[in-house]
Amino acid sequence: MSEAKLNQLEKRVNNLKEEKIRSEEKLKNLREQRDKIVSELTALGVSQESLGSTIGELTAKIEKELAAIDTQIPENIV
Repeated sequence: MSEAKLNQLEKRVNNLKEEKIRSEEKLKNLREQRDKIVSELTALGVSQESLGSTIGELTAKIEKELAAIDTQIPENIV
């Protein structure tokens, strides 16, 4: 194997090592963010399992409130 090929392979290995380090750091940060979000949800009384249904309920409530507000606005203003 030529020295140029060895240098090319060494450079590739070093690049992959750096990419692995960046990926591990990103994964660590994402896990920390997830843990923070789960903690905040828990403080609000929402579990991960019920998050989807809670979002659905809140969305429906917001839409209902907006519809109620919309009916109270006189037509000539809109």
